[in-house]
Amino acid sequence: AGANSVGPAGALAIFEALAAHNTTLTALDLSSDGATAERNLFARGLRQAEIDSLAAAAAEATGAPEMVVPLTTGSDASEDEGSEDEAPPRVLPLLHPRPAIASLCHLLERSPVLAVLRLGSSALGPEAAADIGAALPRSAALVELSLPNNGIGSAGTAALVQGAAWCGTLELLDLSSNELGDIGASALGEALAAAAGVPMPFPPDPPSPALSDDEGEETVPDRRRPRPKSSPASGSRPRATRRVPSAPMPLAAPPAPSRLTTLQLGGNRIGLNGARALCAVFGACPCLVALRMPRNEIGDEGAAAIAQAAREAAQALGAPLPLSELVLSSNHIGDKGGCELAGALEPRPTATGRGGSA
Repeated sequence: AGANSVGPAGALAIFEALAAHNTTLTALDLSSDGATAERNLFARGLRQAEIDSLAAAAAEATGAPEMVVPLTTGSDASEDEGSEDEAPPRVLPLLHPRPAIASLCHLLERSPVLAVLRLGSSALGPEAAADIGAALPRSAALVELSLPNNGIGSAGTAALVQGAAWCGTLELLDLSSNELGDIGASALGEALAAAAGVPMPFPPDPPSPALSDDEGEETVPDRRRPRPKSSPASGSRPRATRRVPSAPMPLAAPPAPSRLTTLQLGGNRIGLNGARALCAVFGACPCLVALRMPRNEIGDEGAAAIAQAAREAAQALGAPLPLSELVLSSNHIGDKGGCELAGALEPRPTATGRGGSA
């Protein structure tokens, strides 16, 4: 069987059809697993031929003129005027730089039943991840979001998780093989802790002075680092730096524990600092049953931090944590880290006087 290679035109058509007509589909899996040339390409813009074809199809279906004006993500042409029975058709976001992603965000915000979304290997990138993150707090049904192998990077992750942390229905988040690194993992831990109103278990280390492109991190401006003054040559233009927008947090929402039960972060080059920040999940996610972090770089110290945080969270809870699956394979853990993890499994007195373990 071949891999999927759905482009933005096909993805846009699917998402628009679901948003307009389907109220029964609860799970959608369009993941691909082929080589780079065979993967989905949801996040690119439409070519002119694709715009013409989709606009003509929309005009034929609705009887309206061709509609190709850009659409702000999540807006709806029917909200301001007219009754629900006589609402004008939605304007397709054909000129949006990421039209399929804009349509997906609209679907996430409006669908009352879509609970499972799997878009592995779909070349989303950091900007599309930020768009999705902005829509997540308004999702009413999403339970599983699986986005493995999408080139999201640390900056895209930081934007995505700001929204994911405030999604009150989300139970499974899969960001495997997305080059999160310590920065992306730290952003995830901090966002979950902030949304739940719990402190970080370990104070963050001072930031490194610079990031290398070789470390697999997304290159975005660092506000802590002063920009060097330059004098461009005559006729040249200074190079524009791409910035990834952050997902806005719903400030009116009170902090509440996350409903996450499964967190999958395999193959993300997460080291000690990222592991220490991710320890926030034990306090922020009281329903967490599976933490899967294979193929990372946490080492003995990262394993010790996880063991300590799990033990302290169990003591604060007064009962064993519900965690039943901890995957730390291929993480450079030796005897020292193994002994620390074993110590977290030993029964210990809790606040209520009963024996418990992590």
